Amino acid sequence: FDGIFPVPHPDCKPTPPAKLTEEQQQKYEEVFEHFKSQKDFPVSLKPEEKRREPLSDWEKLRMVSKESMLRYLRATKWDVRQAKRRLTETIAWRREFGVENLNPEEMAKEARCGKETVLGYDKYARPVHYMHPHRSDTKESPRQMQFAVFLLERCIDMMPPGVEQLALLINFEHKSRNPTSIANAKLMLYILQNHYVENLGVNWSVNVPWVFKVFWNAIQPFIDPVTKNKCHFDDPVRNQVPADQLSADFGGDVKSAYDHDAYWPALLRITKDRRDAMLRRFKEDCNSEIGASEWVIRGGDDPN
Repeated sequence: FDGIFPVPHPDCKPTPPAKLTEEQQQKYEEVFEHFKSQKDFPVSLKPEEKRREPLSDWEKLRMVSKESMLRYLRATKWDVRQAKRRLTETIAWRREFGVENLNPEEMAKEARCGKETVLGYDKYARPVHYMHPHRSDTKESPRQMQFAVFLLERCIDMMPPGVEQLALLINFEHKSRNPTSIANAKLMLYILQNHYVENLGVNWSVNVPWVFKVFWNAIQPFIDPVTKNKCHFDDPVRNQVPADQLSADFGGDVKSAYDHDAYWPALLRITKDRRDAMLRRFKEDCNSEIGASEWVIRGGDDPN
């Protein structure tokens, strides 16, 4: 494939948000008032680093939107103290990791082989993040993890109004030239579970070899039950993603050969345009305020 699908199939609709109970609304307001009252936040998770900085407009729209605060509340089973702590830690982690400063030119060195891509949407309008481990042609390094985070961010850029999650599709066909170590897998799980809270909607893995099942059993103790229940092995994917937006190696109609020189610039251009539009709406329609609606930020109408 040589491009991406900028919008979901017309028949694909997001799941409507659940209405908050009175108690949940009260807890959300506690978290909202906390972040609204904070003037600055830590720049690192390291205890020896005491420096703090105010949130940028981009950090506000990405990390302290209404939906983001609700995601952390749900992830902590509506424990206000834990939700405030974990969201603050994510802000610090993103700054320390340099999420907003990852260089697309450096990331292209990892992207060129086509091992990870963003392409199309599933039946709930969630952007699809593909992984083909056998295509990896680089050795394990910090840049590999930076690239994985970079692609997660681009997936989030592609979410339409009303969508907060992505679908992860992994094809284990063929032997990987550079298999992922348990240490790197644990790090990726840590990042997903702690700093992309509730962003993973579902994972479908196909052509799963026995060696991966051994690997899966080794890392299961580090996987929370909610994440574990989202993972499906060798289940049919074609009825989950429209065929005209699904890669052929998962049973779809989109050719699976990867054309980096066409795909990569298109992904960068479309996601940059989306981020620019989100930031403009956040400033103009939401007055750059904490607790803004992601529906509005993404170009939709506030459901409330």
